[in-house]
Amino acid sequence: MSERSTLSELFEKFNDSSVTQENTRNKCRTAWRALIGMLGPGFEAEAVTGEHIDRFQRTLRDATVRRTGTGYSEHSIFSYISALSQVFRWAADCGYVRVNPVATCHRMRATKKKVHIYSRDEITDILDTVRGNRDKRIMALGWPDGAGVLRWTGFILVALTGPRIGEIWNLRWDDIDLEEGIIRIQARPDRAGEYWRWGAKGRNERQVPMSDDLWALLCRFRTVAPWRYPFLKRRTCESMQARIGQLTEAQRKYPYHNFHRELQLILEVTNARRIAAHAEPIREGKFHTLRKNAATQLAEQGVPSHFCQEILGHATDRLTKEVYTFVDQRKCLDESRRAFNAASY
Repeated sequence: MSERSTLSELFEKFNDSSVTQENTRNKCRTAWRALIGMLGPGFEAEAVTGEHIDRFQRTLRDATVRRTGTGYSEHSIFSYISALSQVFRWAADCGYVRVNPVATCHRMRATKKKVHIYSRDEITDILDTVRGNRDKRIMALGWPDGAGVLRWTGFILVALTGPRIGEIWNLRWDDIDLEEGIIRIQARPDRAGEYWRWGAKGRNERQVPMSDDLWALLCRFRTVAPWRYPFLKRRTCESMQARIGQLTEAQRKYPYHNFHRELQLILEVTNARRIAAHAEPIREGKFHTLRKNAATQLAEQGVPSHFCQEILGHATDRLTKEVYTFVDQRKCLDESRRAFNAASY
């Protein structure tokens, strides 16, 4: 066994090891800081036991989160403990601790959330808002390069094929093969003078097919957005390209600062139109939900789960089936009834 390390020293070694992706290290860092806040930075990592982890879970549950006024949710606690387990598992493999204390605690299990997706009508209304709405707030977003409508339409249609938002930002025209009708999701390293890369999940390259509508839109989009990264504004793209090698971590991770503000404005205008038409407003305005729409669409069309896993870039098909696929209860009952009726006894 290697020399003893404090919690602070152990995490510095883990951070320098580069055994995980950037966004995973960020989660581990947040959880580790919370553990240090409870036990102290000088606490020896080898002395951490399952009882300490149990107390850590109770501390998170009973804490007061400023944003909600309540304790951490089951899913947040589960995520924190999983992050701690990853660090301790690495430490055990390297000989810094004898055992992973998380393996000996009573882990809190998170209740499975119901998967939410956008309905076809909701997606159509969002696209209508982007394409043809003359609301002053939408026009005030300001797309001086003249490609705003196509960019936002492309954002939504590309998201409906499964890529993550960071992967869409990272797309270059080199990755979009209009002849073959596929989009290549590639994990690139930073390379000074050529291109940058911001934080995005996944290290494996994969290919995503285009729908006919998306292919037609991208053909038009290329004529008005010929710069290297089409889903960034021209000004943002040129500014970041000129500062390669000088970008901060935050700039690499969030190159498009106004994206979520613009998305919320689009959803507000869409909901105003839906309410005026006596329709239910869109209750969950998250861009990531479109990715769940993609998983559900693939599953409903009978695409095998391991193909869905490959398209979405998941490590296992369990994540694809349990977290990303929405089950329409009415359709489930109808299909099951049809199957039962087909089996005559």
